[in-house]
Amino acid sequence: MGTYDNKSVEYPYLQADTKYTVVGGETCAVAEDTSCYRSECPTATKELRELHFSYLNQDYNKNVYKLWKDDGCFHDIDLHLGYRLVLKKAILPQRLEQGGKFCFHLELENTGFAAPFKQKTLHVVLRNKNSADLFSADLTNYDLRTWLSGETVTIDDAVYLPSDLPTGTYEVII
Repeated sequence: MGTYDNKSVEYPYLQADTKYTVVGGETCAVAEDTSCYRSECPTATKELRELHFSYLNQDYNKNVYKLWKDDGCFHDIDLHLGYRLVLKKAILPQRLEQGGKFCFHLELENTGFAAPFKQKTLHVVLRNKNSADLFSADLTNYDLRTWLSGETVTIDDAVYLPSDLPTGTYEVII
């Protein structure tokens, strides 16, 4: 619909620029010209990923959304707009001591199209499975805005537990 004059020049620039900026917009029209399939699932998904889209105006061109639903990619696109951090691996101790050091290893993959664009603090939370009591510690050495699409981030860190942490079985939440 005239967004790009020269995709071979503009796309590489946009791919680099949108790694760290918020990107959203509207779909193109359903392609009537069979030589241009930008609205079809494979091309649309590829472009949304390459251009790091965080949101789409779903009020514009509902025919494209219907096409995506009919072709089976709507859920995948909707699931990957923005960032999506998936825990791939966790190495955690089986036992902890009150007042002791809780060391952990985590691997998180960003399977979304984009990096987070707001500064957020990462927290490690221990939740007692019986009482639901929480212990939370901030992990301030991480800038989630640098966790790019398709990358896996490794966290090797530790926090000290309070000496009055109640004995029990805990879940670890990030």
